[in-house]
Amino acid sequence: MLKGKEFGAAIAEAIKRKIDTGAAKSKAEIARHFSMQPPSLSDWVKKGSVAKHRLPELWRYFADVAGPDHWGLLKSEWPAGLSSPSLASSGPATASVERESNVSPGPDIQRCVPLISWVQAGDWNEAVNIYEPGYAEQWLPILRNGSPSAYALRVQGESMTSASGRSYPDGTIIIVDPDRRSPVSGQRIIAKLAGQNLVTFKVYVEEDGRRWLKPLNSHYQPIFDEFRVLGTVTAKYDPE
Repeated sequence: MLKGKEFGAAIAEAIKRKIDTGAAKSKAEIARHFSMQPPSLSDWVKKGSVAKHRLPELWRYFADVAGPDHWGLLKSEWPAGLSSPSLASSGPATASVERESNVSPGPDIQRCVPLISWVQAGDWNEAVNIYEPGYAEQWLPILRNGSPSAYALRVQGESMTSASGRSYPDGTIIIVDPDRRSPVSGQRIIAKLAGQNLVTFKVYVEEDGRRWLKPLNSHYQPIFDEFRVLGTVTAKYDPE
């Protein structure tokens, strides 16, 4: 990936293209998209530096005018689910024909999160560089605006499989917000058992001053050992 002045120049060019194509009216509008003031956007250009957790958002926003080559990225490093000028194809113009459509515009992809291992989840902390090459198994596009630290896990085993209601069979991918570590009873969480390397996905239960971990599958036993909450599950990822 480009760095320093080259990265700043790439941001400036992407801003120019965005405005020239009419996709954005002004730098102020672009700054508002990133929830910042125009001077802060100018700092991105001058310093050639953007917080790492904001990079996928940057790439997504400018994907219509700047592909992976523009940022010095390999196509394999480009977040899954994002098209770009270099990746998207455009066919020849065709005559307009009135037909009834049975589809509507797809949802706007907000950003991408890394799919990581359970070991990585157990060692998760703010110092982790999720953008380090090879850290994530893959990047998954999600629709919700949540914590910039959110990550995805692949469910292992059948303890969270239920015959009714929400069910998370083996292989299901879940989205975890590690900034939400104070769950309420009934929420699904990721927890690490005290004195062990075991990281588990269960329902958080708190009652009469006690707390424990409850599986959805009645064939599995609750866990009453001490544990530390690593994050709250916010969604089940469905690629279709």
